[in-house]
Amino acid sequence: MSRFAPLPYDPQSLPIRDLAGYRDKGKHDRDAMVFYTFPAAFEGEMARGFNVKHFAKSISGRRDVNPTSKRARLSA
Repeated sequence: MSRFAPLPYDPQSLPIRDLAGYRDKGKHDRDAMVFYTFPAAFEGEMARGFNVKHFAKSISGRRDVNPTSKRARLSA
């Protein structure tokens, strides 16, 4: 999680090297942590060695992955 900035994010008070995306805890204790990953981190790290479109399609069927337009949400 160290490469995922909390939302809202202020880079001046919390600099993160090699930022991979954002994380959102939500407003309530029972809310799941939601990760928003930058395309470069997804393609270059998470899907490295795989066909990116096939990788994204294969994980989009999971209950904890919520694709939104060209982006996907992954709840932890």
